[in-house]
Amino acid sequence: MNSQALPLSGIRVLDFTWAWAGPFGTLQMAHMGAEVLKVESERRPCVTRMIPPFADNIPGPNRAGYFNQYNLGKRAQR
Repeated sequence: MNSQALPLSGIRVLDFTWAWAGPFGTLQMAHMGAEVLKVESERRPCVTRMIPPFADNIPGPNRAGYFNQYNLGKRAQR
């Protein structure tokens, strides 16, 4: 580890969280260098995928601003 490494570099986090506190907490881990994997079920995706605003005002599971904001820097696994 060099002096430029982020505090959580080399750590892998599985994110099974929903709604506000969980996604926010794992977002902070991603910002600190952890590899965060967002895990969802296709039959029961994260509820925040349905909350507006939507990109270009077109609803869709990958277009929700709230979901995309709180899942920056995470990889998805569905």
